[in-house]
Amino acid sequence: MLLLALSFVSTAAFAQKASLWFEDRDGDKHGNPDVSILSINAPPGFVKNSNDCNDDPFKRGKSFYPKAKEPCNYDDFNCDGFIAHCAFPPEPQPIPPQQDVFVVTSFEPGHPFVSFGGGRDNLSNVDDIFPGLGASQSAFVQTNGYGGQKLLRAFYPKAFDFSQTMPKLWLKLRNGDKLAKLSFLVGNKNFKNFVRFNLHSHQGQQWLTDSDWLAFSVSWNLDHLSSMRLEPGMTLADLRREITDFQFQIEDNGQGPVSLGVARIGAVNETSQEFPNGVISFTFDDSWASQFHFAKPKLDQYGFPATAYVIVGFLDRPNYLTLEQLTELKQQSKWEVAFHAFDTFMHIENYTNFSEEHVERDILAGKQWLWERGFGLGQDGKHGIAHFAYPKGEFKQQGKTDVLAIIRKHFSSARTISECLRESSTPSDTHKLRVLYITAPESVEKVMQEIRAGIAAKEWIILVLHHLVENTKENAEWQISKFNNLVDLIAQEMPQVPVKTVGDVLSSSVGQQEKHSTLADFNANRERFKSHQLHAE
Repeated sequence: MLLLALSFVSTAAFAQKASLWFEDRDGDKHGNPDVSILSINAPPGFVKNSNDCNDDPFKRGKSFYPKAKEPCNYDDFNCDGFIAHCAFPPEPQPIPPQQDVFVVTSFEPGHPFVSFGGGRDNLSNVDDIFPGLGASQSAFVQTNGYGGQKLLRAFYPKAFDFSQTMPKLWLKLRNGDKLAKLSFLVGNKNFKNFVRFNLHSHQGQQWLTDSDWLAFSVSWNLDHLSSMRLEPGMTLADLRREITDFQFQIEDNGQGPVSLGVARIGAVNETSQEFPNGVISFTFDDSWASQFHFAKPKLDQYGFPATAYVIVGFLDRPNYLTLEQLTELKQQSKWEVAFHAFDTFMHIENYTNFSEEHVERDILAGKQWLWERGFGLGQDGKHGIAHFAYPKGEFKQQGKTDVLAIIRKHFSSARTISECLRESSTPSDTHKLRVLYITAPESVEKVMQEIRAGIAAKEWIILVLHHLVENTKENAEWQISKFNNLVDLIAQEMPQVPVKTVGDVLSSSVGQQEKHSTLADFNANRERFKSHQLHAE
């Protein structure tokens, strides 16, 4: 009887003190009214309120809660049961592609290329051709899969002059996860003189996405050359005027074969008329408040603008930019406000892990919210929210959502975090912009060495930074003192090199601009923009 009484008293005391707690799966501090638990203290992942209208993080739940940021036209993000409707933003304008100066080969019948090494090859492949190139065939080589290498090589009797141009390659890589080495050599005198370009990215996201035909330029940046051999008295400039020898070298890691398709070797201008000395862009990700407090005053000192790739969900939270600060960056410091993500959870998990429907809805809702608050596309449709940065730098992975294809529909450009080969002022692919990514371990001198090498090669140096702090704890942070030193050195050493926003570089490098639609045009074209809408869950 005593035990029963104690049990009864204990149960009664629990009932008196306990209360309902509601599950908060998406971590937005708002609970799901349909999932609760009775407890004295808050269990992990539970909160006191029950006013969330979407608690599923994989269905954009982190963006849905009372007083959430809500753009017109899309969803009831703020849980008030009402969806506002208004005009849709205009579509961004495309950036004209890089123009070829000359073509070395399109692997037409009779081309001089031959292959060496074990494995397979088809140097007259009519079954896999670069779409829209106009070529009738391509070359294909494949390693043996046991750590072997394969060479594709040609010697031309007539020299090609690359003194004012850089090579452009049309390639397709298959089984890139098994790739050990991929390089491209140009030289003369049967490679008595040569330079070797490294084409293999070692980052998590390979710039050469698997099984896709890609076209890209490679600059004469010495950082891109894995080796170089020149006869005594010969300079790199001398070699560039007399290129007769071309070779691709591919090697697998012993875990299976890797193949390479080559559709064309050509040349594009090394630089643009607008930026004959190269150009630099500062870009900042993730909406950190330190960008306003520390980056802004230092860049303002020299009149340098920047591009901020914004995560809308972080705005107005502790340690992040407020809407007022973002507006000041744009209006007073001439920063460009571009788009990174709307839902913070979708950024953290990266877009490739969500369905195409959720990715597209996040893009359209986020662009709409920014546009409603005055962050547009500029008068030519090639600025501001015409530009995008991939969350976590991921744009395409085998078996996951093809974010790259979605982004091509909705933005003039997209910035990666890939550093294998840096960018030219007229990019070879505006939706895979290549960068110089600055992280915590980087010294100022190392970053400056890379900038100097890029500017010597007349590149577009796109600097990627995140959070500026006194002392770094995370990889994506950089010290304020380092940043200040870097900006000073760029201003002092490179007065001839302009510092521009991403939109300014892209719009300047394409010449005559098209006129942007007026607000009246937006409403007239409402039906066209409605086609982008997706049904809410």
